[in-house]
Amino acid sequence: MDLLLNDYMKSSGNGDSWHVDISPATRPVDTYFEETIKTLEYVYANKDGKLHVLYSGGMDSEYVCEVLLHLKMDFTPVIIDIKYNQHDLEYAFNFCQRKNIKPVVVDIDYDKFVESGEILEIANNMRCCSYRMPATMKAMLELDGFILLGNDPPYMRKNNGKWQLEEEEVIHSIFNFYKHYNIKGCPFVLSYTPEMMLSFLLDPTMKDLASGRKYTGRLGTNSTKVNVFNNNGGAFYIENRTKYTGYERVDESVLMNHPNIKLMESNREKWNGCFKVDYDVIVKQLSQN
Repeated sequence: MDLLLNDYMKSSGNGDSWHVDISPATRPVDTYFEETIKTLEYVYANKDGKLHVLYSGGMDSEYVCEVLLHLKMDFTPVIIDIKYNQHDLEYAFNFCQRKNIKPVVVDIDYDKFVESGEILEIANNMRCCSYRMPATMKAMLELDGFILLGNDPPYMRKNNGKWQLEEEEVIHSIFNFYKHYNIKGCPFVLSYTPEMMLSFLLDPTMKDLASGRKYTGRLGTNSTKVNVFNNNGGAFYIENRTKYTGYERVDESVLMNHPNIKLMESNREKWNGCFKVDYDVIVKQLSQN
């Protein structure tokens, strides 16, 4: 199964030369919720092995779990505990308890992970310049079956007065990991098809944001994407909350001075590319068919 449907989003280059080519949708789109259902039905029908969903406790992965529950599909949430992220995991454990789902917990000694150099080895092999991603990669190696990353719906940011779709090289390094280890699953399930990307951008909330009609003062879509998730005909409701990385306490710790973290940061010039395209341009491009 393709990591992205028909490889509709392809990246090339590194750093300042990093670029993404995005193919258009193949048909008129429905709502983002309806497109998510189509994607998860396709994924479920074509998966190889037991379905695992990496659940951070954030709204993105909660949305994936809610849609799977709505579809009555069997899956197991996977919670990664690095001992620094309890403020984020609280949401995940509470959700699983409310829904009567038993998660798998993968424990990672993050101090040891950094100090041993394992974090740097994984990061360099995957051309990743973020200390926040290698632990997720390590955790996936302990799982069998089909692995969904419940994160990364299309993201927009306001740059120089214009709303733009952004794709980041550091996030796309997860594709390197899936390919290198032949991981079965979807690293970008919330952007798995061009139809999902287009439907997200055409949601009334995103259109209002990009046009400036509402949500003045917002600089990114993290604080408004919950409205897209909740545009689901009353199927479920996700509470809006602070966007956490799960690494806030790492950011404040002495680990940030460790040479292995600093070496990772030094790779930003090589592997920290960012592809940006204006909202109107990408909507037109995705709508060509």
